[in-house]
Amino acid sequence: MVMAGENVLCPLCGAAEAAPWGAENGWTAVKCRTCGLVYVNPRPARCEISQANEMGQHRTEAGVLNVVYERDKRKLAHYRCVLVLLFSDLIERGDPVRWLDVGAGFGEVMEALQRLLPRGSVIDGIEPMRAKAEHARRRGLPVTARLLTEVADQYHVISFINVFSHLPDPRGFLRDVNNCLTAGGEVLVETGNGGDLNDARQFPGPLHLPDHLQFAGERHLERFLRETGFRVVAKHRARTDTLRLALHWAAQRARGRPARVRLPYTSPFRTVVYRARKERAA
Repeated sequence: MVMAGENVLCPLCGAAEAAPWGAENGWTAVKCRTCGLVYVNPRPARCEISQANEMGQHRTEAGVLNVVYERDKRKLAHYRCVLVLLFSDLIERGDPVRWLDVGAGFGEVMEALQRLLPRGSVIDGIEPMRAKAEHARRRGLPVTARLLTEVADQYHVISFINVFSHLPDPRGFLRDVNNCLTAGGEVLVETGNGGDLNDARQFPGPLHLPDHLQFAGERHLERFLRETGFRVVAKHRARTDTLRLALHWAAQRARGRPARVRLPYTSPFRTVVYRARKERAA
């Protein structure tokens, strides 16, 4: 069964022509014939996307895709490494930093920041999913359910980790990020390079459609950043199709959960982390 939704143009270039790229849960991802961005089309309506992000549940042909998951303490070490790798100068300078984490989840990035940033720094988080935001607040982290457009303060750095693929309007989101940054402020972006893959068979795991609305490649994300006033100053790539991940998906499948098992060390998919600087207003 194909899920009903609204038809959209390519979120990057606005083209209408696209070729099938992958399908899952009754939804289809297509690859733009003009720029190569991969996006879900048709996709859920904007109001449905907002509600699903708040509840952590997305409509599928089998019923519901639940994406609340659980807090993962192992992420702390990963985020600490990323922060030290890309922001060591900011950490070592010793000046207080105002940092906003968008899509803060259970607060793992914020916890890593609390251990690294200079004394006197301000670390805030916003998270649309109520269950995650409430869990983070119970652990003493200042995570609220505000929209980015409702943030009145300005920050030196804004991070959005594994958020980009969930955005129905990535260019509008980046403009809002730009507006919340001080002059010369920076962003930390982590996402995958799914748009660089020929088709979903090269993806190392489930696509999680329609929770993931798009899969950008490196050139796509860099174009989005450039067109909204940012300049990339650092980039790091990392393989994800490890033996550990393959065993994880095999275990998920053994438990009867939907999982697409792949051989390790065979996928061109990479996690890409960017540090980009605001050069002009969006």
